[in-house]
Amino acid sequence: ISTGITVGLLLALVTLLAYLDGGSAGSFIHFYYIPIVLASYLLGDLGGIVAAFAAALLAALLPLQTDTPQPLKDILIRGVLFYFIGLMTARLFAKLDERREDAASLLEVSRSVNASLRPTEVLRTITETAVKITAAKASSIRLLDRDRDELTPAASYGLSLDYLAKGPVRLSDSPLDQDAVAGRTVVILDVRRDPRFHYREQASAEGLVSLLTLPLRRGDDNFGVLRVYSGSRHQWSRRERRLLDSFAGQAAIAIHNARLHEDLRRSYWETVNALARAIEAKDPHTLGHSERVTDYVLQLARALELAPDKTETLRFAATLHDVGKIGLSDRSLARMGHLSMNDEVLVRMHPL
Repeated sequence: ISTGITVGLLLALVTLLAYLDGGSAGSFIHFYYIPIVLASYLLGDLGGIVAAFAAALLAALLPLQTDTPQPLKDILIRGVLFYFIGLMTARLFAKLDERREDAASLLEVSRSVNASLRPTEVLRTITETAVKITAAKASSIRLLDRDRDELTPAASYGLSLDYLAKGPVRLSDSPLDQDAVAGRTVVILDVRRDPRFHYREQASAEGLVSLLTLPLRRGDDNFGVLRVYSGSRHQWSRRERRLLDSFAGQAAIAIHNARLHEDLRRSYWETVNALARAIEAKDPHTLGHSERVTDYVLQLARALELAPDKTETLRFAATLHDVGKIGLSDRSLARMGHLSMNDEVLVRMHPL
């Protein structure tokens, strides 16, 4: 309401300026562009068209007060010009708004990818954003298991557990996924009737209709697909495809980063285990002690429902808790005979 009042007051002010000008319509006609542009920006297509109609009407009636008739042709041309100014300005502002929303969505996904090395969290964010930005019904990410020749679910949004458990998606039996893994975007207008989609009955029960499938790739490595479903027949626009392709790229980066982190973590864990085994080689009496402590700690962490990050920290700490013994002599470790004060202190301080 306040926006409408503002536009109305501005239009009245422009009309007053036109009267005060007292000249021909051409000398003040440019003032009408201001409320048209403003209404288009604030109220969209309808606001721009209404403002354009009002401006054309005022521009046609105003010269009658000064006994200066205008040809009908000029009035019509001016009205059409105002109409197109209002409409095109509204469309331009709508396009700018759309681009701003797209950039905000991509920024949100990029932040999620860079803020977490947990692929489940990142991929969940991507599927959720893909649904919201395209007004789709559901989305999922499936990763290729080459050993089993299957696309296994990695994340989803808007899909029921029953649908996700519908059965395996084997690459050799799915032409549409073969095309996607080969690097092509696949569009199905109605999955309930297209023979390329195997689970047509389950899709119908889930309320899924149109499908867009994009490859997840990094370089020449294609390792999964991003699927987006609509609840009605839907032709995916160029904007939607561009956005979803960006999301697929972000998902690929997230998966790649997570795999690198997993390789690094595995290497680190092997180093930790090697240190623990080195200690036990020096102190046979404690053989298997670190493994047992680690097992007890993980059981306690599960019972306390600790966060995964804290549980991981405890796992490493339990395995490493005796690593300080690596600096002790064999005699001190075996406690052979009476230990000197220095040796006794070193034995007691090994956890530190």
